[in-house]
Amino acid sequence: MADELSDRRPVLSAAQRALLEKRVRDAARATDSPMIPARSDPSRPAPLSSPQRRLWVLDQLVPGSSWYNVTRLFRVEGPLDPDLLKRALSAVVSRHASLRTAFPSPAGQPMQVVSSSASSSLVRLSVEGVPVEDAETRALALAREDAERPFDLERGPLFRAALYRLAPDRHILHFTVHHIVTDGW
Repeated sequence: MADELSDRRPVLSAAQRALLEKRVRDAARATDSPMIPARSDPSRPAPLSSPQRRLWVLDQLVPGSSWYNVTRLFRVEGPLDPDLLKRALSAVVSRHASLRTAFPSPAGQPMQVVSSSASSSLVRLSVEGVPVEDAETRALALAREDAERPFDLERGPLFRAALYRLAPDRHILHFTVHHIVTDGW
């Protein structure tokens, strides 16, 4: 996890920044006409994809495992409005059905069920009051504990977010998502 908090940050030239912005605009236009049509009634249960079925079976074999939790950490430096961040996360959850999906298995047959509720929780913890290095170490330990906490595939949600406040202008943002609803991209 510490590697992801490295101080090595890419510096983009004006040409690289322009190219990146063009690619983002092109990608946004490409999503205006998706290749895969949306399901006609997303509120109805749907079968699992083959990779989801494999992950579901593995969860049945080793219940309570965190082996397939995907976790990411981000250092946030500068002013931060946690309420605005929470609203932004809720907007992301609202837009991406996979983050609202659970996998109940009536009669042993798992199904994808997408919740209509789009709210997202953001756990906020302050580790201030100690030297910044100690606060960061404590935040990373808390993030590791959260990353090792299993998800309940039957009930969901399968996405967690936490914000660790190290100082008024220094935070660590931590996401944990079960691999059954994300491919890591």
